[in-house]
Amino acid sequence: MKNKFLSLVIVSLSVITFSQLDLRPAQSQTKKFSCVTADGIPTTVAQTARGNVPVIKWVSKDFDGAGWTPQRRCQEVSDRFQKYHQSGELNFLTTGKMGGQQVVCVTNENGGGCRGLLVTIRPTSTPSGTLQKLMGIRVGATGPAFESSDDRLYIDMAKYFDQPQKSDSDLW
Repeated sequence: MKNKFLSLVIVSLSVITFSQLDLRPAQSQTKKFSCVTADGIPTTVAQTARGNVPVIKWVSKDFDGAGWTPQRRCQEVSDRFQKYHQSGELNFLTTGKMGGQQVVCVTNENGGGCRGLLVTIRPTSTPSGTLQKLMGIRVGATGPAFESSDDRLYIDMAKYFDQPQKSDSDLW
């Protein structure tokens, strides 16, 4: 009986460990995206095979008056990343309109329309520029993770996480 229990525990731990190594949707409810404090800054991070990768550093206080502090935005958007990851919808990030407002959103395909809200953009902001700044991508960046279609930027999330990350990414 003791050996069966020990075997079950070892198999369970192995499944948990292996399910945390990639960003594909997994059957387990293990968190892949979370909000952590890094150097005093609320930061959305993704757990990848390379370890925790910073995705967005939340420093802007532009939305504090509406109750959206950097910490609250970090938590909410990290939860949205997680939800879209688990549902298999976190394939590309792009911009569009939802509810009459400009947004950064998720979509299933390059060139596709918004399928889920990630972040609402200020009306006076440029959508693609906001997405670049949000993800810490320099203007004019090229590579396999970044494609444009109809003046919209599409970020292939699988390729984005495969690329080396800048240590001094832009803050939003």
